[in-house]
Amino acid sequence: RGLVLDNISAQPNANLGFGQSGVSFKFWSWFAAEDREFNNVQDRLDFSLQYDRALPAGEQTLGLMVGFSQYAYLNMIEGMDSSSSEVYAGLSMQNVAAPKLMAYYDFNLFDGMYIEGSVNPQFPINDEGTLKLGFNASVAGSDYGEERSFGFNDARLLATLDIAAGPVSIIPQAGLVYSSDEIKVTEDNQQFWGGLGIKYNAWQ
Repeated sequence: RGLVLDNISAQPNANLGFGQSGVSFKFWSWFAAEDREFNNVQDRLDFSLQYDRALPAGEQTLGLMVGFSQYAYLNMIEGMDSSSSEVYAGLSMQNVAAPKLMAYYDFNLFDGMYIEGSVNPQFPINDEGTLKLGFNASVAGSDYGEERSFGFNDARLLATLDIAAGPVSIIPQAGLVYSSDEIKVTEDNQQFWGGLGIKYNAWQ
């Protein structure tokens, strides 16, 4: 959401779907892997419960999602809330551009709304590899609990290459983030990042 920290991190995560119910449980985490004496304040665990449903919309298929997330910061600065709750909802379309519109409302730590639009096209390279691109832009109305006018928050470009080998996928990725002056954490508004992910599908 426009915040890029200038350090190496590990981000273990897992998704668990419950058959054809549309209900899924999601876990995501962030741990600083360097300069932990300074950066461990960002260590966090996220737990989300989400419901997805496909809706017919003429020749298109419209995806609807709603969810609830609970965030836990493991080493928060003394005097600040160490947890926060969020509700979210979104719409997506299953076409070449794969557009999506998401709205999030955090009603504790940040106490504000974040709205994001994106396009997420995918290009199969062969049976094992898929290139995925993404462009996201967002507006928001809160900055770390401090009131600010609703306006531009961040814009992001993302490229990932999903290389599958049976149930295991190797996912190199790179991105460029442009953040508003209100939320940037470095001297520059823009920042480049890269990463490598490993995914295992237990029920493929």
